[in-house]
Amino acid sequence: MNDAMPTQQAQPRALSLTQALGFSDHDLNANRRGKMSETQANHLRRLQRRSLIGTAAGMVFNGLAAAVFLYLGASTDSPVLTVIGMGLTVVNAVIVGVGGANFMRAQHDLRAGEVAALEGTLRHTIRVSRGNRAYMIDVAGERLIIPQDVFTAFDEGSAYRLYRSPATRILLSAEKLRGN
Repeated sequence: MNDAMPTQQAQPRALSLTQALGFSDHDLNANRRGKMSETQANHLRRLQRRSLIGTAAGMVFNGLAAAVFLYLGASTDSPVLTVIGMGLTVVNAVIVGVGGANFMRAQHDLRAGEVAALEGTLRHTIRVSRGNRAYMIDVAGERLIIPQDVFTAFDEGSAYRLYRSPATRILLSAEKLRGN
């Protein structure tokens, strides 16, 4: 007979910064020189394509919905349906504007091929709203919203240098500064 007490499950071990952010020594060395590595540029291109596809899908879906409501409003003389169609047209303009701005920011980062560095003592913040958690770090007066696995890879109160794309502000790599 086994009289052993049940053991508590071990907490999952935090990933290293390299694992959590998915960068290599080559990427970090390029970032230290103020440059984006080719791997990081390719990652940014993939994100840009994904954003472009999402924007296009939103435009098409919303545009079709607006057209249907405008058509129904005109054919039934319903001012309510016409106003809904007009509202959806405005929403479509916002989708185009936001998507275009995101595309242009990514293009700027890719053309420049540079990174911006933030350096300072890191503070963790978790914001809970309606049961959802947002994981944030504060460094050098900047707040970055990051995934939980990246959040747990940083040590509270330690000094870090973070490298990110200047316009899109995507966190590319990070390093803990010596003496911490």
